[in-house]
Amino acid sequence: MMTDEINLTKLHTDHATDVHRGLTSIDTTQLAYALDILVDAAAAHYPVFVAGNGASAAISQHWACDHLKGSSYAGFSNHVISLATNVPLMTAISNDLSYEEVFTLQLRRHTRQDDPGVVVLISSSGRSPNVVHTAQFVRSQRPNLQLITLTGFTGGALRELADVNLHVQLSAYETVEDVHSCLMHIMAKALRQRLSQLSQ
Repeated sequence: MMTDEINLTKLHTDHATDVHRGLTSIDTTQLAYALDILVDAAAAHYPVFVAGNGASAAISQHWACDHLKGSSYAGFSNHVISLATNVPLMTAISNDLSYEEVFTLQLRRHTRQDDPGVVVLISSSGRSPNVVHTAQFVRSQRPNLQLITLTGFTGGALRELADVNLHVQLSAYETVEDVHSCLMHIMAKALRQRLSQLSQ
């Protein structure tokens, strides 16, 4: 019993230390750029599309919840859509086309070539084929969509394709995902403050 308690204490301490290290590794200049993009989108009523796999899918749904409900004011509405929400649609795209298309096809249907807006793509590795495929689609066929990416590890291709990249300098999925969740919450709070000021 004592061994288990000691191990749990060490895991707790190590995890907390790593999450703090990951948060402090974020380039706050990039964070400010990302916030500016989101503020401008809300002010102009442009859509924000969010996507990721696994835990990153959960973060994208949480992003849609907190940014749409908690960070909107009269005259400034966040039109946030998680592309990782509609399970029947995702399975249909995966089965009939490929899993690589699961977010890209949705984005293709939601937008036209010159539509403005924001795409937020989340991948700890930065190498998820479907997420990278969507980023490449944005770069090549949706020039007016601004691309914010959240990555960890080396950042992969996703880091290079972004207009703004929030990179966590950690190499463990659990802690990268926790920092990505923190970034989502930090931006929700900052967005709420900025939009509150604009609405006065």
